[in-house]
Amino acid sequence: MPWKYTVEGACRSWKPREECHTLSVAVTEREEKWAAGGILRSDTGSPILMFTLLLGKSDCRLAVLQAWERGLSLTREMDLGNLTRMVIDTSVEDDHLEKEINEPTPKDLYQILDKVDNKVDRVYLYTLTRIKRLLPDMLYKEVRVITVEANKVAIKLAEMGRADAVTFQLFGPQDLHKYPNLRKLIEDEEN
Repeated sequence: MPWKYTVEGACRSWKPREECHTLSVAVTEREEKWAAGGILRSDTGSPILMFTLLLGKSDCRLAVLQAWERGLSLTREMDLGNLTRMVIDTSVEDDHLEKEINEPTPKDLYQILDKVDNKVDRVYLYTLTRIKRLLPDMLYKEVRVITVEANKVAIKLAEMGRADAVTFQLFGPQDLHKYPNLRKLIEDEEN
């Protein structure tokens, strides 16, 4: 089943689709160093897990894909049950991504990667392939481009990742008492 890619002038809300988990991701950059953040929400909108990821030197397209890959990997690793419907929210619109994410993965991927000289392009192709292989059995897959205003929690997580300079952090709703500003953002979005 191909991914649905929804731009439509950028959605103004992250609100979940019925019976879908939602992974909202964001990336930030300062002085050529990238960080990412993400929040996975249940089909009711409740936070399941959040993460921050310090990426270092990258570019915007690769940083977004790395955030998606980390979030999707976490959903798989945490065995969240029969996760067959997923929506990914991002504030970065990429005209090529819809085509790339729906193209079949070449069987000779590693030979292709060996011929790519640019390290960022090589990592991009590898990460795109990992995303495709993580969720081959999804019944419903959609990428929604949402406005920055609707993606405040993921943006805050990306900023936290850059500020803390910790390579990777994972936490759940039970940890929100340690992050009152983040907790307030989540509460404001739920209302």
